Amino acid sequence: SLVLLGQLRASTFSAQAVALLNYPRNEVMVSAAWLIHLFPDVSVRTGVLEAALDAEKWLYDPAERAREHGMKQAFLFEYLGIMRVKEIEETLAKQFNKGVPGVLERRVASMWALGLLYENNPDPALAARLHDRIQDRNSPNPERFPVRRACLLALGMMRSTASQPIVQESWEIDDVSERLRGAARWVHPLVGLALPPAIAPIEQPMGGWRLNPYSD
Repeated sequence: SLVLLGQLRASTFSAQAVALLNYPRNEVMVSAAWLIHLFPDVSVRTGVLEAALDAEKWLYDPAERAREHGMKQAFLFEYLGIMRVKEIEETLAKQFNKGVPGVLERRVASMWALGLLYENNPDPALAARLHDRIQDRNSPNPERFPVRRACLLALGMMRSTASQPIVQESWEIDDVSERLRGAARWVHPLVGLALPPAIAPIEQPMGGWRLNPYSD
């Protein structure tokens, strides 16, 4: 039902969805968070913040290991970023650590939300941490592509002109197939750089095998 409400663009059910954020079934609580982030409603701000902070504690609770609090939290982080809820900043900043529990989407949402919290207001310390994630290419456990992409987008939202060398480097050397170069291209004008040329379409050959008719 929650997914259907989202598909129908039903934008007035956030309050009911907040009540389901700790529902015993994972698919229900995650779908409730998804619906909330689709139609950000200021009236549920406090409830969403409390749910996101509770989820942070439960991620470290062995008794909650089977629960998908991380995926739920990813959607809640996006809502809180869109609503510019500064109280979540400390929790978002914890996700710079690659060893935190929870799904990858949770860390991606954190970087994106931090960019929104500092939109048009670049913070040098935050930008430096985003740079570290973007440039973590060759460590024994390199940063995941989606996190690095979200960090690039955050620099753009912040309008971090001091990050021009990092953005240019990403454009020049990062993998186009992982959409990192596309993100870097989009960010160029946001940090005061000229927009690079369009990226050529990726053409990959298909085939190498075929099905032959079976004969009796």
